[in-house]
Amino acid sequence: MYSCAKCPGQSLVRIERGSGLSFACPECRGQMIGIGVLRQLLPKPVVNTLWQTAIRSPDSGTAHCPGCTMAMQTFMTPVPGGTLTLDVCKRCCLIWFDDQELEALSRPEPTEKELSPESKVAMAKFQVEWERQQIENRPIGTGQGWEAFLYWLKMPSTGC
Repeated sequence: MYSCAKCPGQSLVRIERGSGLSFACPECRGQMIGIGVLRQLLPKPVVNTLWQTAIRSPDSGTAHCPGCTMAMQTFMTPVPGGTLTLDVCKRCCLIWFDDQELEALSRPEPTEKELSPESKVAMAKFQVEWERQQIENRPIGTGQGWEAFLYWLKMPSTGC
């Protein structure tokens, strides 16, 4: 049985996930998750950045690995809206997440708000009207038909 990395003497509870096993502390709600399971829970770029940051971190930390009981390394990783300080055991390929840290890591980056269908239609109409006005206001001598199309592509309309 594994013991909590933060609560001395507290046994961890096994959690079966669709992607594998993890272990959690019922007292502090921290979680021990192996890198293999983490790869199933989070997007690949997030896990790769997390692990690369972890393995480059200097050997320092006060928490002990629930797997091998050796001292874990502490490292900081950026997340949307701030930074997290996590503990890693490089020997066991385990990362310790304090309460809410895994959730913070899995939050998507803030993106621009999706436009409503009405706004998308309005934007499309605006773009069509703008392009129509651009063609109507073209410089003299740009011609009609294919010549206007070539002008729109910024290609010469006369012989080379």
